[in-house]
Amino acid sequence: MKKTLILLFLGFISCNSTKIISNSEKEDIISELNYIFNIDQKYAGGPFDYLFKKYEKKEAWKIFETMRDSVGLENQKKIKKMYSKYGYLGYDKIGKEYSRKFWITIQHADNDIKFQ
Repeated sequence: MKKTLILLFLGFISCNSTKIISNSEKEDIISELNYIFNIDQKYAGGPFDYLFKKYEKKEAWKIFETMRDSVGLENQKKIKKMYSKYGYLGYDKIGKEYSRKFWITIQHADNDIKFQ
């Protein structure tokens, strides 16, 4: 019985991680990852100059962190949806560059350590 459960569990995991991705799906994934990654990197640093010009340093940081957290949560939803559908998007599925973009956005999901 234990062996059967283990095999079923491993089969479930491998089914999700070995889903074949069509060329059109790959193009959609790459487009979405580019969008997610660019936003992620935009908010990876510190507050934008215009915030410092308009607000005191402490307030600029507070506003920026709110913006960053909102963007981060939206990105996480998108990444989790991809992960749920395709499994981990590694080199074998989408290539080195886009696998890296997928991984980096997962690493920035600081509010969801289990997902990281």
